Amino acid sequence: MISKERSQKDIRLGTHGEDYGSWMSNPVFYMVGGLTALAALLAVLSFAVFHISALSILSVTIVAGLLALLGRITWIRWQYAFGGGGMMERVHQTVLSYLDYDWIWLCFCI
Repeated sequence: MISKERSQKDIRLGTHGEDYGSWMSNPVFYMVGGLTALAALLAVLSFAVFHISALSILSVTIVAGLLALLGRITWIRWQYAFGGGGMMERVHQTVLSYLDYDWIWLCFCI
């Protein structure tokens, strides 16, 4: 029985112009950013125009929570980005390491 040594080149994702995007889409950021802006507007109006201190305290608390959420989802998106933390690149490398390239090429040649 003859065994052949297979040599495969390392594949570096993103070197051929691939852009897989992100698992967290832009509308998520638009929604959280819009809610933050709306809550900030409500906080300013309730403090400056309506002089309702309970509503302004509640609005400022909501703004702080939404800003924390916006910061967290931005950090998470950066961690998964190919140019950032590179977590998705490591996932793709793991998946690609289990593929048998020679076998796949043979299927397409037949």
